Amino acid sequence: MMGKLQSAGVDGSDANADGDLDPSSEVVDSEDTQTHRRHHAPYKRQTQNLPKSDSQTFTGHNHVANSTHPRRMQRKAGRFYFKDGNVVFLVKRTLFKVHRYFFERDSPIFASMFSLPPPVPAEDRDSPPFVEGDSDEHPILLEGVCPQQFEQILSILYPSDFSSPDPQSIEEWTSVLNLATRWDFSSIRALAIEKLATELTGRSPALKLAIAKQHDIEHWLVPAYTALCIRNDPLDINEGRMLGLDDVISIENIRQSVRYPSNLNRDSESVARLVKQMFAICQSTSAYDV
Repeated sequence: MMGKLQSAGVDGSDANADGDLDPSSEVVDSEDTQTHRRHHAPYKRQTQNLPKSDSQTFTGHNHVANSTHPRRMQRKAGRFYFKDGNVVFLVKRTLFKVHRYFFERDSPIFASMFSLPPPVPAEDRDSPPFVEGDSDEHPILLEGVCPQQFEQILSILYPSDFSSPDPQSIEEWTSVLNLATRWDFSSIRALAIEKLATELTGRSPALKLAIAKQHDIEHWLVPAYTALCIRNDPLDINEGRMLGLDDVISIENIRQSVRYPSNLNRDSESVARLVKQMFAICQSTSAYDV
């Protein structure tokens, strides 16, 4: 979910400017492919050949795009390229060959996508249809994602150690939360929120608030706003940049209204009620439920 909270995805120190994996990864020269179209929400329709997928973005639930890519160097993701995998994804220039079972099981978006019948190529109605994702030549193109982000969520589906998930830092878990939210992996999203709550203990409430707003974690909002309103220290520059002008002004208004120790509305529960009114939050979460 990614300093810059708006881009909390993990870029990875081992990636180059194009988001590729380590150069030691196995390299494959892909064949030219046709423009493949699927008429379904998870796909982003393409009407022309695009020279690079790196510039593509997606909104809403249009997170999975059909593949249109010229001949170019592609790398196999070593850890997540399984010989017995049955679906191939292309993330920038990296091929991931994994098992569609996990995606169908845990994501309604992918389950719906995989349930579609294979399209018949418009250019040649007599040729047999192929299935997107069935080979390195016809991968499913995931746009708006870098290989390191995809690896983070795959590491949850394929853990190297069941007792210790691969993601450890706030940035890594925020990256997992970002994709889990966008692709509707509800159980992985819940895990990421749980891990982030632990990792954020002792950190600025503004950081937790920024993550909560970006990824719709509603039960974090009132506690985080309240903590910022009742603490002795004002917002600093970095916190203000994370939250934005509107939140900074609203938080300062509440702080001003309860600034005096003799104010009867200074206790946490009273401030939490002011927070709900100021930010129009409808929830019964206690101010202490951080």
